[in-house]
Amino acid sequence: MRSISWVCLTARSLSTLRIEDRRTYQCHPSYATIGKAVGMSNNTVRKYVQELEERGLIVTEHTSIITRDGRKQNGSLLYTILPIQFSIDQFYQRQMDAVDRATERQRVARRMEQTSV
Repeated sequence: MRSISWVCLTARSLSTLRIEDRRTYQCHPSYATIGKAVGMSNNTVRKYVQELEERGLIVTEHTSIITRDGRKQNGSLLYTILPIQFSIDQFYQRQMDAVDRATERQRVARRMEQTSV
């Protein structure tokens, strides 16, 4: 699972860079900053961030900044690292849902066998 190793590498890099706020578990580095810390391109970082969001490990929010001349521009994403227990609970829930679906498929298959015999 390559994203897990990336999470570890990124977390270690963000801690080393002192970017993450340990009280809120939030940080707002750019893709370039993360890429430089972990030795990956911006596009690769973007893909991994999306994967981490899909897996429920992080949440991102768009931010904006006001330039010195008063213009509003897009800022870096604000990353919130979700509690690991939340991610574990999600994983187990997905596993239980898969078991429920498999059980239902078996039940339907048995019922179809009984009606065709």
